[in-house]
Amino acid sequence: MAAIVTTNHFKQTDSLPIKKLANRCHKKLYVVIEDSNLKLPGFFGFLMNNINAIPIVQSYQYLGREFPKHLQKVFDKKGWVLIYPEQEMWYNYRKPRPLQKVLITTQLRLKFRLSPAL
Repeated sequence: MAAIVTTNHFKQTDSLPIKKLANRCHKKLYVVIEDSNLKLPGFFGFLMNNINAIPIVQSYQYLGREFPKHLQKVFDKKGWVLIYPEQEMWYNYRKPRPLQKVLITTQLRLKFRLSPAL
């Protein structure tokens, strides 16, 4: 079964527990990342370009047409998609942040169940 997984984003290694869970469930994990992360220098740039990343762009055309196609390809493969609901990473910010509407509307449009990881 494919899944959309959400979690708050505190630091760069937040996705590792979700990745470990996906591996145990024999699922491939895809992470939605800001497209600018693909241009990071050094180790994190290498990492962003060599994980199963789905880039996201702040463009209505991309979000409305291209992004759902990327998600559907992952769901057809029964993969998991990790989406961080907030718009930016706040270093060492410990309080939960509210979910953004785009995540809820995406899962409703694709008729998909949302699985928050708390």
